[in-house]
Amino acid sequence: DPRAQGPNHLIREGATLVRNADDVLETLLDFSGNTLREPLFDKTSFEQPLSAEEDIPQNAQHSILEQLSFTPVTVDELIRACDLSIPVVQTVLLELELGPRDADLLLDMGCLLERVDQSHQAMQCFERVLTLKPSDARGHHHLSLSYFQAGMYAEGIELAQQTLELDETHLPALQNLALAHGKLKQYDEALSYLETAAVLAPEDKAISKLTRRYRLARTWQKVQHPLQTLLSKKEKQAP
Repeated sequence: DPRAQGPNHLIREGATLVRNADDVLETLLDFSGNTLREPLFDKTSFEQPLSAEEDIPQNAQHSILEQLSFTPVTVDELIRACDLSIPVVQTVLLELELGPRDADLLLDMGCLLERVDQSHQAMQCFERVLTLKPSDARGHHHLSLSYFQAGMYAEGIELAQQTLELDETHLPALQNLALAHGKLKQYDEALSYLETAAVLAPEDKAISKLTRRYRLARTWQKVQHPLQTLLSKKEKQAP
């Protein structure tokens, strides 16, 4: 058969016919001088399933997430960087592939996605956090922050207010509410939140600076409206 000329030529040159992996191992062992069929490796060293007695460390998922980004990384590099055993790393990666069901893990993933400017995916993580833990103040706060960054102020304000209902001393939520109302030029509401924040953090210079800024803006807003009304009347009276 002319189609078999290539393989036949290889066999004539001394090539070994390979049917399975054992044939490859046999050839390698023959070249090394070891007894045929003697195992090259201890196969048991590659079979290290997570035993019932070996628990996954509490910080394992967080440690692995800290090493993950949009730059590819091998499993071996993860094992070395996290100082975890092979079975633990494989188990955690499998859980991540199946989809995390732990609210704290999802929160960490959302924060990681925010740092690499993947705001939409981060928002999805925070939404899942609230599905798992509806009363999680941190989940409400981070989701509100995502809404603010996306320019969705009404949704962000609602979630930030829910954060305060769960934790009335949540200083970042107070500051974000003040900033959001300031963006909307609702200075009375913004100053109200800043006053509460100042009670919680009286030495915070950023709060004091923002308070002065919004007070000036509110004063100008109150003066500006009558001036605009007066100018409008004069324009109408002009011949």
